[in-house]
Amino acid sequence: SDIGKINDRYFMNVLAVGPIAEATYNVSVEQKTRLGSFAYFLEGAKAVIKRNPFPLTVEHDQGRWLGEAHLLISTMTNSVGGFEQLAPEAEVNDGKLHTFIIKDLSLPILLKIIPSLMKGEIQGHDEVEYIQTS
Repeated sequence: SDIGKINDRYFMNVLAVGPIAEATYNVSVEQKTRLGSFAYFLEGAKAVIKRNPFPLTVEHDQGRWLGEAHLLISTMTNSVGGFEQLAPEAEVNDGKLHTFIIKDLSLPILLKIIPSLMKGEIQGHDEVEYIQTS
């Protein structure tokens, strides 16, 4: 199985960076008990409404991506957060990180991205930068 590395930290399976990731990470035990997986949706939705992009630099095999983003997801498998088709070609031992940079998450963009996400076609979306790197 592959292992990912960001700066000096290692991770397995998936890495998420940004206000939406932080909001869902901070879901309390009480919220999870009371609301189940809907608690993650609620906290993530609050972060989407605030729309706070962050500066991001990603160094990868093909060069460097530099800009503002709302969310970065880097995965080693095709299954992330219940979505089974995020990166359909990803394998746990292919030596690649499959990285998605979501550049904008306004409501109209989000409504376009969700169907693409369900079909495993998110990497073709205008507001998504897709990078495969070792």
